[in-house]
Amino acid sequence: MLVEINLLPKNEPKKFGFILVFSLIILLAMLTATFYIWQIHLTKTNIQSTENQISLIQKVTDNQSKQASAAVSTNSVDQLKNGIKVMNNLRIPTIPVMRHLTSLLPQRGFIQSFQYADTGTLTLTVQFDSESEAANYLDWLNHSKWIEDAILTSLNANSNDATASGATTVNSSLDNNMNSTANTNGTVTKSNSNLMPRYVGQFDIKFNKEFVKKKSGSSDEGVTGQ
Repeated sequence: MLVEINLLPKNEPKKFGFILVFSLIILLAMLTATFYIWQIHLTKTNIQSTENQISLIQKVTDNQSKQASAAVSTNSVDQLKNGIKVMNNLRIPTIPVMRHLTSLLPQRGFIQSFQYADTGTLTLTVQFDSESEAANYLDWLNHSKWIEDAILTSLNANSNDATASGATTVNSSLDNNMNSTANTNGTVTKSNSNLMPRYVGQFDIKFNKEFVKKKSGSSDEGVTGQ
């Protein structure tokens, strides 16, 4: 009886191929997982870095805002102090000044209005009987120690007030200012033919503030430029 003995190993090609393919799939899955894990780690690192930068920028911005606010506050205080200083320099005592300006007026001159500007100039409107009175008043202003400079900017005849103001003058001095004629009833008729117009002059006046304050003794009653 013959017995066949086969000592050669049996080939298992199908089983080997399956193991190889499975191994490749596992390796590919591990590589893919590793790649995704690395990407996630990198993304987290970038996010953390961005957050750190944002936090740093926010801190810098807050500091700059605080510094800017402090600078603005300091600047506002300085501006307020400077404004107060300027206003105090512009301030003049009203009552003593007006009394002085009035004392320089001719007998029938009077101040109609005045306005004190922020430039330190007083604009004064005065009514006179004649042009010569306006010229004399300007001369008196320029010779006053209270005043640094005075100019006559305009002088106009006020014909509208001629009748009203002239009538008062006529009533008190018939012989000097008007002609009189007798009517048939023996009464006196006043003629307006000789009435002279009054003159309105406008002056720009700059004061010697130190002298004014010293002379007045107080600056409590004052005006500032408007």
